[in-house]
Amino acid sequence: MKATAVLAFAVLAPNAVSAWMCNCRSSKDAQILVALKFCGTGPGHTRCYNPTTKVQACIMNTPITQADCDAKYGGKGEWIAQCEHWTGACPPGSTQD
Repeated sequence: MKATAVLAFAVLAPNAVSAWMCNCRSSKDAQILVALKFCGTGPGHTRCYNPTTKVQACIMNTPITQADCDAKYGGKGEWIAQCEHWTGACPPGSTQD
């Protein structure tokens, strides 16, 4: 019984704390990274903004796709979805709100 519980925790725990940090990059200007339209105000979303680089990111439970970027920011193929597994708060230099 104990071994089953330990095994279940080992398999499920990383998924419980794992999140995605995502944004949409402009295909015309790689310096433009936006994401705030994906971040809700409730739990499960963290809005990150770096005022120096003007990079936006959203930490959420599921990654975004190319279609999500197109739907939120307009234009077919003008935005490229970028996501990476993330744990913790916003990256250094970013503000969280």
